[in-house]
Amino acid sequence: MAGCSPTCAAARATFEEYVGEAFKPLGVYVNFWHPKLDANPHQVLDVMMVNDLPKPSRGKLVLALESPEGKQVVATEAPFTIPALGQMTYPLTLAIPHAPGKYLLKAAAHAETAEQGPTISRRKVSID
Repeated sequence: MAGCSPTCAAARATFEEYVGEAFKPLGVYVNFWHPKLDANPHQVLDVMMVNDLPKPSRGKLVLALESPEGKQVVATEAPFTIPALGQMTYPLTLAIPHAPGKYLLKAAAHAETAEQGPTISRRKVSID
């Protein structure tokens, strides 16, 4: 963008990366807004999904905890099927490690027919 500083351009790219997910026809949402996660080998987190298409959607749902460097620390996955113009909630169990630090909690819906790649929902969290 003309007249946009490098800082402005970086902020715009990050904004577009995050907000662009909201406009995909397959929506995914991690229903968790707390800034901290407790270490727990059986942490259940709800991942909500919506299908704005007039046909069913199916694929693989992945919930992961990533390090600040993008390394996957733990993950779980489950198949999903959502009816046309429907919604579903998937409770997924994730083993939260005893490893203090900052992490990214990330859900990714990989639809069998997705032309745009996975739909992603992210939450910044820490483990104390």
